[in-house]
Amino acid sequence: ELGGEVVRLRSFDADGRGHDTRLWIVNDGGRSYLRGRPGSGWFDRVAASPQVELERSGQTGRFRAVPVEPMRDRVNRLMAEKYGWAEQLIALQREMDQTMPLRLDPAGH
Repeated sequence: ELGGEVVRLRSFDADGRGHDTRLWIVNDGGRSYLRGRPGSGWFDRVAASPQVELERSGQTGRFRAVPVEPMRDRVNRLMAEKYGWAEQLIALQREMDQTMPLRLDPAGH
């Protein structure tokens, strides 16, 4: 987590069991975005079942996680601005052009 805002995402497997993952989050234009990599457990669960729960600042909400590949560079930049040196450490370990941003749309919209 390395300092900075961390949210709790609850994704659901094929049996409906919830799995919690702690992630970074950014806002842009009134929307919230997560970022992940295909092949990671939480990301693959969300790809298969995009209805998620998110706890942020003590509030829990239900959302639909929507992949938005065209936002990759923007979300990566926002993450770098928000998380600074911690994001730089992550970027050294991962190919950032392989990440996929997920827009969180309120459930039911």
